[in-house]
Amino acid sequence: RKAEVDYTRPALNRKLRETLDFSIAAEMQQVEQKKEQNKVRRERLDKAWKALLQRRAELKSARRAIEEKNALLGKCEKELATRRKNTVERLLELYPVKQA
Repeated sequence: RKAEVDYTRPALNRKLRETLDFSIAAEMQQVEQKKEQNKVRRERLDKAWKALLQRRAELKSARRAIEEKNALLGKCEKELATRRKNTVERLLELYPVKQA
């Protein structure tokens, strides 16, 4: 036996309203999900950006330390070369080389 369907104006209006309410609720749920996804994405991007800035600062300080070490090394090499030259000159004064 077929179920009777109420086709009166108030019944149709109620059915239409229920359908619209359901559709609006589904759309609102999608909007909320999208908001949550965007929030999570933004948090991930912020975290990655902070990590990038921190890494950049670490690299900058490491580079500065390396440049200072290189400058010190260059200075030490120059001093060593000067000392070696002075030592050779003193030795030559003490023990002159006979020229053939």
